[in-house]
Amino acid sequence: MDTRKHNDLYVHSGSCGHFYLSAKETPADKDFIYGHINTNLTIDSNYEAEYKGHDIMPTADFFEFVKTEETPDGFATEYTIPKWDANIRENVTLVPGMNVLVQNTTYTNNSQKDFELSGVASAQVLGIGIGGSQYFESDRFTVHYCRSTWCCEGQWQSKSMADLDIFPGSGRTWEISKFHVGDNGSFSTQEYYPIMIIEDKEEGTAWFFESETPGSWFIELQACSGWLCPFLCVTVGGANEREGFRHNLKPGESYTTQNAFYGMVKGGFTEAVNQLLKYKRATSLKNFDAPAVCYNDFLNANWAAPSTPRILELVDAAAEAGCEYFVIDAGWSEMGSWVPFGKEVFGEMGFEGVIQYIKDKGLIPGVWFEFEHTTFDVANRLGIDDYLLTRHGKVVCDHRPKVNMRSEATRKYLKERVKYVYDLGVRFIKNDHNNSEKMGSTYYGECPSEGTLQNVLAAASFLDEIQAEFPGLVIENCCAGGGRATHGMLKHCYLQSYSDQENYRLAPSIVVGLSACIPPEKMGIWSSPYPLLCHLLPDVPETEKVLPQEIIDRAKDGEETAYNMVTSMMGLMYLAGKICHADDLNKSLIRDAIAVYKSYRHIMNTAEPVFLLPMRHITDKTYNAYGLKDPATGDLLLAVWNLETGKFTLDLEKYGYKTAELLYPSALGGVKWKFNGKQMQFTFAKDYSARLFRLKK
Repeated sequence: MDTRKHNDLYVHSGSCGHFYLSAKETPADKDFIYGHINTNLTIDSNYEAEYKGHDIMPTADFFEFVKTEETPDGFATEYTIPKWDANIRENVTLVPGMNVLVQNTTYTNNSQKDFELSGVASAQVLGIGIGGSQYFESDRFTVHYCRSTWCCEGQWQSKSMADLDIFPGSGRTWEISKFHVGDNGSFSTQEYYPIMIIEDKEEGTAWFFESETPGSWFIELQACSGWLCPFLCVTVGGANEREGFRHNLKPGESYTTQNAFYGMVKGGFTEAVNQLLKYKRATSLKNFDAPAVCYNDFLNANWAAPSTPRILELVDAAAEAGCEYFVIDAGWSEMGSWVPFGKEVFGEMGFEGVIQYIKDKGLIPGVWFEFEHTTFDVANRLGIDDYLLTRHGKVVCDHRPKVNMRSEATRKYLKERVKYVYDLGVRFIKNDHNNSEKMGSTYYGECPSEGTLQNVLAAASFLDEIQAEFPGLVIENCCAGGGRATHGMLKHCYLQSYSDQENYRLAPSIVVGLSACIPPEKMGIWSSPYPLLCHLLPDVPETEKVLPQEIIDRAKDGEETAYNMVTSMMGLMYLAGKICHADDLNKSLIRDAIAVYKSYRHIMNTAEPVFLLPMRHITDKTYNAYGLKDPATGDLLLAVWNLETGKFTLDLEKYGYKTAELLYPSALGGVKWKFNGKQMQFTFAKDYSARLFRLKK
């Protein structure tokens, strides 16, 4: 293989097996990258080798090229490391119909003695910007990456190379300037999402990179050789010593990394996001024909303190509004045993009676599980020998012990408890994960980082098993909100809880940012009109016929409900809150939103995100806007949120729309708007108001 066309890309390879991507059929001067390979490796604590040899390749001074061979779906390149009698094989899949390559790397010990892998990478992408002006001479490149914290997910940053402190200090070949993002532990998106997008304004292209792993990961942008740097490089890694990774490779054994997927597209940030989205949709558990409308009793409602009266009044309200699923969240059972509580929670009706009531109202029941966590009391009662994860003999997370998901006895018990609720009619499980083991488990003798990965992979395979064994079962992925939202986990689930954010005013920033990470049809967006805030719950009577007067007064004009509903209408609608207390106006606003949502939700599985504004940080108090384009018709669903600005204009000229109509809410005034085909102007009467429009060509 020398040059191979792949959709809009060209894959160029050299005599020693390295390859790089380009939008041009004629490759740039490949002498620049002679001697590099598209992976990264450190062995036996030899991390300092990174600063030896050729540029950014730690193994460049001790590998030898063997061959490149065509495979049915791509190609593979092999190298040998004579010093270690080891083999490296890069496995590359060219994904049909999109500018995406998928790569993992296999390391094999052919020797007669053990050695430790202390750093591995799924892929190392070379040649970014080769043949053009140097990275430090202008603002040629913009790097986009996504920060995440609890209740503040989806916070994209856009930086120049200088902003990232990547600049030359010399012309030495061993100079390396880096920008590193990553996460370790089972909260794989606790601090960052495993995505990086690099816009090349000189070439009019955007590079995109993502790690698929549900465990520890890193992505590193690198510039080498100072002002002599011929190109940029990105390494997509599974783990190294920084992430607590050391894997003992015995004679004859191999280790294969998790997948990385990457590529390049003409255009910018939005085009790159949509290439990633196409790949995720093609490799995910197939979604509903159209996303369902769910009600969950946790957020701003029962707060894990359910009771029969509290549940039934919400069931009635959810059914009246037009919901399709009703999910009883935490508090229905003892964690770990998953045996429902009795009369102390569910009274004479009992748990089974409550589930039947939900079904009688025409709703599909759902319940909360947290498969990977338990209690010591449950552990002692079950008596399963390999039930709990340990690290160096100590129980991991002893305040909320972690379950060993590789244990067959554990999986058998959990499956029995799933069967119990399934036989009652439960068809929805919210699978939560509320604390991370960070450096992980050594239960099976591996390093902690690898122990975490293998336990999460086992949990994912358990989800696959129960969905195969129990037809029609819908699994939601949740991790204290959005703390484990990598594609490696999402592809096993129907939806992802977007956040634990309970303040509706802050939600648009999270929703818009996460729309660049998660397919819209999988993103369960909480809407909680009539919120019962968590700190108020102990003071509310059992019957809860009265909410604090402040909430009642605040909701009278309907704007809070409309804002909540518009936000949720841009993904998978996940209703919550004490909607049983809504007055007639707000009940109608909830019903209308659900009816409008059902009229267009069939486009969600193919809708393309359109980012009309730079990403707004969660602290921004101006305004926000975000669109979903129907690729079949070109129509745009446009959500507009006024925070504290009141009057603003969106520039829409480049999109070519001719007409606009207000979809929701039709029952409220409060906004003046006009559209002339180029600009859309808004004047909102009140702060924190939102509207949903449809634009047509």
